[in-house]
Amino acid sequence: MSDTTAAVAAKAPAKKGGAGLNIAIGASAVVTAIGIALWAVQISGGMVQTAMRNLDSWGLYITCFMFFVGLSAGGLIISSVPKAFGLKGFGGISKVAVMTSIAATVAAIGLVVVDMGQPFRVWELFVYSNLGSPLMWDIIVLMVYLILSCVYLWAQIAAEKGKVSHAALRVISVVALVCAVMVHSVTAWIFGLQQSHEMWHTALLAPWFVSSALVCGTGLVICAAVALRAAGYLAWEQADLVKLAKLLAVFLLVDLYFFGCDL
Repeated sequence: MSDTTAAVAAKAPAKKGGAGLNIAIGASAVVTAIGIALWAVQISGGMVQTAMRNLDSWGLYITCFMFFVGLSAGGLIISSVPKAFGLKGFGGISKVAVMTSIAATVAAIGLVVVDMGQPFRVWELFVYSNLGSPLMWDIIVLMVYLILSCVYLWAQIAAEKGKVSHAALRVISVVALVCAVMVHSVTAWIFGLQQSHEMWHTALLAPWFVSSALVCGTGLVICAAVALRAAGYLAWEQADLVKLAKLLAVFLLVDLYFFGCDL
């Protein structure tokens, strides 16, 4: 092979997709279809179909809701902090982090709807809403959070095309960062009001939730970015991956510190 041919081959874009991506899409479609079918069974037969009892996965839906809120908040924080404070960031994963945040937020809201038993009860949350209830705060913050995440993603894409100034993008980043922290803080306050649970009734719960969100959200962003790079959809330097992995280790140590303080 000549030097010219080698240079052309080196500059050629990586092949996108492949068998692995098709398998992942197919598996996701199957899981989605099964989930919709099981939800239809629950709607037709009532919540008794879940067989959830006090000693048998009583809080499964809300636990998953809390987990997905953590994933969404962590992803948005990872994306917004570098832009809000003018830092270098972690390469080209900012949009990936926001996309994972939006997907996790949609999943979290969906779990609340499933937990209500009937989707037609959603409108009652707004018609008979009680603004003195932290549960209503969580719903409002989640809706604002989802809209803001979509606006933030649009702003990043528009900024790359020169349609949004960097100053405007930085303002949106600051608002997104504050909203991401508030989302998990409100969720923590809801659980912190449960005096019957000894380890929940603590003022430490909000920062503990935020640190946990950073752990799982950063882990999700790393997994998504590595998968997209392997599929040829993302060019990401190994140095940025190492830097983000080190940050994940720091978040994990902080989370364990909070856990130790609570114990």
